[in-house]
Amino acid sequence: MVVFTGKTVEDATHQAVASLGVSVDNLSIRVITMGKKGFLGIGRKLAEIDVTLLSVRPAEPETPTPATAQAEEKMPVAQTQPVSETDTSRDQAFEEFVSATFGQDISALSDKDIDAARDGVTQYLETILQGMGLDVQLSTQVREKTILLQMDTQEPGRLIGYHGKILKALQVLVQNYLHDRYSKELTVTLNVADYMERRYEVLESLARKAAARVQETGRDYILDPMPNNERKQLHKVLSTISGVDSYSAGADGRRRVVVTLER
Repeated sequence: MVVFTGKTVEDATHQAVASLGVSVDNLSIRVITMGKKGFLGIGRKLAEIDVTLLSVRPAEPETPTPATAQAEEKMPVAQTQPVSETDTSRDQAFEEFVSATFGQDISALSDKDIDAARDGVTQYLETILQGMGLDVQLSTQVREKTILLQMDTQEPGRLIGYHGKILKALQVLVQNYLHDRYSKELTVTLNVADYMERRYEVLESLARKAAARVQETGRDYILDPMPNNERKQLHKVLSTISGVDSYSAGADGRRRVVVTLER
């Protein structure tokens, strides 16, 4: 479930459709607040809706006609390309990102439970991507308590969105599905191309700048709300900087990292 806001419920619905890239028929919408116009701007409140993406049934494969089958027989077989050094280095960078973010905790779940969860969230994400009309190559890995879903496509911008909003929305949907259907002990991480590696670099830079600001002013520094995995990464980096400490504060969905002087 993801919360969207707008001047009206209709506007919030348009925001949800645009962000998730599906039609309104594929969304379950619950109105939280209707919103108010207020008077001269006083008392104005945005409308809020709670959105759940419904399962999208993939299209049935067409039965090939004799002519189609004959044409397919004449098509050349694609040759398997060797894995390039770039792909290998990218995979290593992604593994380093996940290791730094989630650590090496040993899961109490059985291998069978983890495999079932991996297959379930993979199928769920594939259904969403089909509904968005995207051609995506999806690969999965399991690293301790974390299921890694790597997405590669010719249209990465449609999966990432402005400031990563679409990717974050997909992350929330898949994470909630994992927790509702399987186990809250597991975490899922979605990545498009090398977005998470680049995001890791941004977060590390942000953590160091915040620490320098706190050391210079002696006052706490509060960062913008972030998802759980990004806050974990910030805490990880900040724990290596002498003289500062950090903690998370705020309600679920709006939790922020607060950087303070070490006490």
